[in-house]
Amino acid sequence: MRYREVVEVRRVENRIVMSSLDSCLTYCVAITSFLVIIFTYLAFDHPFVHGQPTNFSFTSFDSNSIDEIILLDDAAQYFSDYVVLNNLDAATGTDSRCGKLMYKEKVQIFYPSTGAVASFQTSFTFSILPLLGQVPGDGFAFTFMPDNFTEGAAGRAMCIEVDRSDGTAANSYFAVEFDTFLNIQLNDPSNNHVGVDVNSFSSVSTYNLCNLTSNHTYCTYLDNPDTNFTAWIDYDATTEVLDVWLANGTSSSEIRKPNQPVIHFNLNQSNSLSKVFSDAYIYVGFSGSIGTAREANKIMSWSFASSGLPVPPSLPSASPRLGPAPVPSEASTPPNSSTGVPGHIIIASAVVIVVLLLLVLACVIWCFRRRRKMTIQPAVSHHHFLNIGPRKFNYLELCMATQNFHEEQLLGSGGCGSVYKGVLQDTGSLVAVKRITKQSEQGESDFVAEISVISQVRHRNLVQLRGWCHEEGKLLLVYDYMSNTSLDKWLFTNPQKLRSTPPLVLSWEVRYNIVTGVAAAVHYLHEEWEQCILHRDIKASNVMLDTDFKGKLGDFGLARLIDHDKLPHTSLLAGTLGYLAPELPHTCKATKNTDVYSFGILSLEVACGRPVFSPIAPQSRTLLLDYVWQEHKKKSIVNVVDPRLEMDFVEEEVLRVLHVGLLCCHPDPAARPSMRLVNQYLNGYVLMPSLPESQPVVSYSIIGQVEETESTEHTATLKLQIQPISEEEDPATSSFTKFVSQIDDLAI
Repeated sequence: MRYREVVEVRRVENRIVMSSLDSCLTYCVAITSFLVIIFTYLAFDHPFVHGQPTNFSFTSFDSNSIDEIILLDDAAQYFSDYVVLNNLDAATGTDSRCGKLMYKEKVQIFYPSTGAVASFQTSFTFSILPLLGQVPGDGFAFTFMPDNFTEGAAGRAMCIEVDRSDGTAANSYFAVEFDTFLNIQLNDPSNNHVGVDVNSFSSVSTYNLCNLTSNHTYCTYLDNPDTNFTAWIDYDATTEVLDVWLANGTSSSEIRKPNQPVIHFNLNQSNSLSKVFSDAYIYVGFSGSIGTAREANKIMSWSFASSGLPVPPSLPSASPRLGPAPVPSEASTPPNSSTGVPGHIIIASAVVIVVLLLLVLACVIWCFRRRRKMTIQPAVSHHHFLNIGPRKFNYLELCMATQNFHEEQLLGSGGCGSVYKGVLQDTGSLVAVKRITKQSEQGESDFVAEISVISQVRHRNLVQLRGWCHEEGKLLLVYDYMSNTSLDKWLFTNPQKLRSTPPLVLSWEVRYNIVTGVAAAVHYLHEEWEQCILHRDIKASNVMLDTDFKGKLGDFGLARLIDHDKLPHTSLLAGTLGYLAPELPHTCKATKNTDVYSFGILSLEVACGRPVFSPIAPQSRTLLLDYVWQEHKKKSIVNVVDPRLEMDFVEEEVLRVLHVGLLCCHPDPAARPSMRLVNQYLNGYVLMPSLPESQPVVSYSIIGQVEETESTEHTATLKLQIQPISEEEDPATSSFTKFVSQIDDLAI
């Protein structure tokens, strides 16, 4: 052990040396650049004069970016990820409300003295969520606002108009509206349209989104809770042309701007932006409103850039100064005939440039000599994943924390490793150390997958990675310690065997919070992070409980990253039997829908307090999913609820969880809801679709096809045929046969 400690110390020292040398070179370059700027400033005796462009980008509205924006009225941040202009609580309250999101700094968009307007480009991802039982409206707008932007009339015209007398001088504004309310008085083409507004909400140019549907006047193209949109707005000040593009998808999924804009309009003459703006610096952002119609307008990401402001003639410039020319003396150096720059300036510039180059060269030589002296030994090469954020532990440190991985510290074992309880010596904090077994053929790839994923994601319902260790062939991960272990211990274990006095049965309130928390975590993995993460092993034993019994989803060993809106590549079958979607043994393709199925099984387990497969139970109750369907068919689904709750639960919430569980476990993947909808169902924001009276059945068959490509390949296509269970067929017997068939397919 002594030798390994010395080696580790040397590695750390070398990393420190390399870091300090890189900093040294950076400082040399920075100081030299600063001197060049100062010299240029003084030599030519004028400041650098240019317009003040603005450039910012928010990929999400997390805890860091929230300090860079202003939220007014009903606007609120949700899940440290996005902003809802008309937050859900306010949207269900009184009529006529506003919500505004503004960049905290004013942007320079106009020069009053010259009437010049800057060019700008902006893009943002948004979603409009209709509320349960409410007529959707009114929409939101991207706009520029002066200091009095808090004075907009509530519940009307996106809360942008200051004076209700439309078209008056008090209403000087420019906006691009995404309108979800049909106002015939304003000549709206439909209840879903895009419009350009200049000093009036009678749009100067519109695009009817309902033309994309069968009903050209009333549609729900924008009011779709399961669809995200990305918009681009470009204004060219030279041509005064405004272009607006709209596409389905998110900026995080690298959605491309369409070839054709939905609006291409020339803002000249009476609609010129130079007649709209009066202040040089104004605010930019979004404003939304609700009147008697209500909805939630969700802004998920936003970028903005301005450019092309000319130099005002009133400011100093690089041109020769006016006034009488100085009389040259005999000792003065004559100006250069070709450039007009005095000769002494040219000579001084050449001398300073040479000196600065010599200074940079001397600085670089000094840094490299210092590096050669300080280097103890060549740094040990590591794998690419060692440069990521969480702390790197050495193996000796983790041995001491877990008492050399003593059996008494063992918390549990899985397919690719064991988890031990540990106490860090330097901080005294409790941790869980997962040791990947060397015998596992997938051990190292599991390690790379888990560390590359979990080190980047941040969510309150995901287990947080503390650090890692990869030393001498040993692979270890260090997590926050979950004092109440995993959910399956509390659902399926005799309470007398748990470490609680008196024995504790999870209350319904705790269970409901666990289900909604895990749903929020899976939704974040699927749709809210920059890439779609398929967990592929959602189950009760992978849901950890902290001190307050809050559920946190962990074990990313089987997680895979895919681009949004792209199908994943075919891979080896992975997951836990019983939680696997029924199509997986046939397709071997993990998708969002397979994760949704696993979540559905988990929801049923939490509500029923029993595992997905109970071999000791009567045959009609062997499979949990079939048992719930049987009771649903009998109109007595409440009978499946865990009897240990002793009927102490909120029936509406229990029915909601069971309903969501059956929807998620539909055998047809296309019929399962997305996790976005699951979240809305569980929170009661959206009305759930009705369930069929009997359990649906899907038959899977592989049809061999030949595709004529450059190299002929045989591919498999999944054919789904949905048919209800016949009255003569016992559902439990049928599903038990399917379960055994899955086992046979896995063996093959």
